[in-house]
Amino acid sequence: MVLEKDLFRFYERLKESCGRSGDHTLHVFVAGIYVDSAVALKILTDLLRADSLQYSVFPVYGYDDISAHANKAAAGNQAYTAVFLNCGATEDLCGLLGVGPSVSLFVVDCHRPVHLNNARLHNTKVVLAQSPESEPEDPFLARILADQGATGSGSEGEDSPWDSDSDPPSDSDSDGFSPGRGRGRGNGRGGRRRAGAAGGEESEGDVDEEDDDDGFGDGSEGRKRRGRRRGQRGRRRRQREEERERERDPVVRARRRERRRLKLEYYNRGSFFGQPSGCVVYEMAHGMRRDTSEHLWLACVSITDQFVHSRLAPEHYTAGCLDLEDKVTTAAAMEAPRSAVMEDGVSVKLPDMGRIQFQHELRLMCLPRWNLFDSLLYSSYPATKLKTWTEPGLRRLRLLLGQLGIPHAQAKQRYPFMPAATRSRLKDDVQRFGPSHGLSDMCYRAFHRYNGYKFHVSASDVVYGITALLESHSPTPVGHADWDRDRDSARSNDSFWTALSALHLRGWKQLEEGMDLAIRMQAALVRQGSLAIAKKGAIRCTFGRHRFRYMLLDDHSDARLIAHPLALTRLLLFLMDALKEQGERPRPMVVAASLPSSPSALIVGVSHKPRLGQLMGNTFGVAFARAGERLGGACGYRQDMFESSCVMLERTHVSHFFRHLEEVMNDDSADAPNLDMGMGTGLGMGMGMGMGMGMGEDGRKGGGGVRFAAAEGVEPGEGTDAGGRGADGNGGESGAAAGSGDRDGNATAADAAADAAAAAAGDGNDGADVDGGDGGAHKAGGSDGGNDDDGVDGLQPGA
Repeated sequence: MVLEKDLFRFYERLKESCGRSGDHTLHVFVAGIYVDSAVALKILTDLLRADSLQYSVFPVYGYDDISAHANKAAAGNQAYTAVFLNCGATEDLCGLLGVGPSVSLFVVDCHRPVHLNNARLHNTKVVLAQSPESEPEDPFLARILADQGATGSGSEGEDSPWDSDSDPPSDSDSDGFSPGRGRGRGNGRGGRRRAGAAGGEESEGDVDEEDDDDGFGDGSEGRKRRGRRRGQRGRRRRQREEERERERDPVVRARRRERRRLKLEYYNRGSFFGQPSGCVVYEMAHGMRRDTSEHLWLACVSITDQFVHSRLAPEHYTAGCLDLEDKVTTAAAMEAPRSAVMEDGVSVKLPDMGRIQFQHELRLMCLPRWNLFDSLLYSSYPATKLKTWTEPGLRRLRLLLGQLGIPHAQAKQRYPFMPAATRSRLKDDVQRFGPSHGLSDMCYRAFHRYNGYKFHVSASDVVYGITALLESHSPTPVGHADWDRDRDSARSNDSFWTALSALHLRGWKQLEEGMDLAIRMQAALVRQGSLAIAKKGAIRCTFGRHRFRYMLLDDHSDARLIAHPLALTRLLLFLMDALKEQGERPRPMVVAASLPSSPSALIVGVSHKPRLGQLMGNTFGVAFARAGERLGGACGYRQDMFESSCVMLERTHVSHFFRHLEEVMNDDSADAPNLDMGMGTGLGMGMGMGMGMGMGEDGRKGGGGVRFAAAEGVEPGEGTDAGGRGADGNGGESGAAAGSGDRDGNATAADAAADAAAAAAGDGNDGADVDGGDGGAHKAGGSDGGNDDDGVDGLQPGA
């Protein structure tokens, strides 16, 4: 992979490649479910049109779609160029498309981690754009690339993420450790992998392909082609013999084991996000002095999309906003005057022409299209802080409105029709009275756009509206009786083109429709989340060392509104915040939603919200792939979407899937994914305090007793039994009575005994909170490898 940090050079490479392609049109593949993708596409196509470059755009919703469009063109001998927007970085593109010798693939993708087959130093067919100023270098990837350069690995013959002195795993095993998806995608991934794991050995499928190709082309050209292939096979054979000779050296074997360990750590971090693709493309245009105020606004929408969907830490969002604010200030100095003086000396206001302004905004979604009461009731932040699904929460909401001096009837009016004086002082009054109700962070930095005398919209409202339009069509699951690829693709594409047109000033009507749909979707999310919290047993918790919560959404009236990946992700984030406000311990969470009029279910998992300095991402993608392998075939399992933490399978197999997922989570092997949500400190002695109230599975009071895991400076074996029930466990476990509860909320003797036994075992987990995996210090020589959040997030063995 060519990691191009000079964005000007990236675009020049793209133009050169398009020139080599001759009459062939540039293919642009854009992930059709993200606002960030639509933003990046709009800026990039403006640049391409200005340079008179022909292109074709393909909205795609999974790697099956990419294969269907690009396989034939990329596998030929003719020059071919493709751009991937918000897709491609986490997948082995060369293996997926079976690329020919004259293929160039340009990737602008915010998904991480980058697939190591794309990252190999000698893989010059894939060029990844990255802004060095906005996105720091990945230390894991830097270590692996440095190791490739030092050992001379990374040749084209070595395109497997596995380099081990042991037997190579199967493709299905490697999927569990790589960002590649599980089974169920098209014709399968196994045939696409061009090299074996350890020795670069050819698969039978590769040999068959070459034998089949030998039949094409008669005469001298065919003989030359066959001669080249025989030469390539001979070189690979010699490389394998040299590799076997090197493997006899113990130093080489140790180095390969270390490389395998690095790659396991790299993939087991889970999925996370880098700089928004829209901001990367905008920086490209800005660096070439070809950006416009329209592009600047789109960049503001792009970074707001990442913030709204919790894809980046708040600190990173603030840093991005400050950079864009400087550009907004510079652009404002070059704008046309906003007022004019008439001949009689009267000053009149001129209409704004796309003016952008940054200011602090209330965390109330789509308020201009809603009323104040419902916006406070259903917006995620005030709803979780006030607990508006409870009677005391509704009383607090009414009390807040009373302190703001807003009558209930006035609060139920459409916001634009409220008195102007009330609207002008609303932000200051909320900042004044909100902290007494827990609303201390009610305002955040935001961007607004003005055009004409009436058009005024915030970047966050644009994100909500465009997202709703993108999710307005729910693709029919593959294999369903009503599924038709062409018809389903056409419906999805219609939604994407409608959303793309709504980004323009002329698309105000479509944007209004999207915001109205977003309001209905948000109300449905909070409604279903509130019912799940209030209903006994709706949210369940697994047992074991790495616990997670899960819930099932069967057929319900809101299924068509929320049975979408991004909507379910927002539902999980809402539930995690709501449970945290109720005093529950933060845990990863999974939701399974039945798709309307379909036998399939959509499953989405979220580990935690991103935090500054955090090393672990969303590890559910790795865990889902492993659980899918254990589930077996004939279950409709598909993990081919661009979000690895979103899978589809038949709803009759959901319970079995959760059982296998629990087994995967509690797998103590070194290859198991790390689900701990904490932030590594880089020290062998972790810092943390685990606190458990003996809660039952459904959040009800269990056996009592509060335990505190060992904090910094506390030796393993020092435990505190704050509850006065049960004996201290070695390694900082403060009492077995603080163990997990059964489904009725009662702490069981078996749970208490298990906690005490695990704490006293001294098997490398000493000092860790046995129930949740956080808090305490590792015992020297422990076998866990730093697998909890108080240490180094799996970077090194506990010391």
